[in-house]
Amino acid sequence: MGKRNKYRNYALEDIKNAVQMVESKAMSIRSASRQYNVPKTTIIDKLNGRSSLQARSGPSPVLFDSEEEMLVHWVIDMAKIGYGQTRQQLLYTVKTILDHDGKKTPFKDNLPGKDWLYAFMKRHPEISTRTPQKLGKERAVISWQKIKWWFEDFAKYLTENYEEGINILKDASRIYNADESGFPQDPKSGKILAAKGSKNVYSTCSADKSQITVLACMSATAHYLPPMLVFPGERFRFNPLEGFTEAVLGRTKTGWMDSELFYTWVRDHFITAIKDRKVIRSIT
Repeated sequence: MGKRNKYRNYALEDIKNAVQMVESKAMSIRSASRQYNVPKTTIIDKLNGRSSLQARSGPSPVLFDSEEEMLVHWVIDMAKIGYGQTRQQLLYTVKTILDHDGKKTPFKDNLPGKDWLYAFMKRHPEISTRTPQKLGKERAVISWQKIKWWFEDFAKYLTENYEEGINILKDASRIYNADESGFPQDPKSGKILAAKGSKNVYSTCSADKSQITVLACMSATAHYLPPMLVFPGERFRFNPLEGFTEAVLGRTKTGWMDSELFYTWVRDHFITAIKDRKVIRSIT
């Protein structure tokens, strides 16, 4: 097995600062090299114009710096709201960006591999892989305090990420709620014991069994989107949307909604629907 190529461990910003300090005569090449941990030969090449100030060592980057920065923020923000991305999901997101940009890359079908991921993680040490905590039954119980905390965190997120902040919530046309309901194909639930007079009684079910999922979405101004019906399997001997042609068809192995299908729904259906109504963005 060949050795992994060793690329620079200094940032473009370090190179720019080093070159600027030398050009302004604030530092010698030797001092700037030590201060910013940039090789003297690199500084000299930049000063003499033999190498672009923006050039990186190693393979040419497939994403612009601004795209990588947005990708980093997206990964961190998704983790904050409980939708942490896997390595594979990150790579497929990069593929989506490359496909949209129409870029030619050395990757098969524009899908980066482990080497690109290794280099990306090294360029952005603020991202790390973590083992997520499973949401146990006792933590899944909703309480007023948990709802209050959620809205406080949500308000903080809006304030930190959007110029309008929580003012977005004052426009009902920009507030949407999407939720899904599952209908097991073989429930075999039977009756269970519960407190007398209980109105809402639930039982848990395993996520590995197949079901039909319905994703519904509606705004605070009663804008109702056609639901997505998620069926298990890939091929059908019947028309899943018979009698409900305005619905959207989704497919997964078990009929459960997954992150990839939800992303497809947002991209191809939700965004189209709010564009048609000229809803002001950003929305919640």
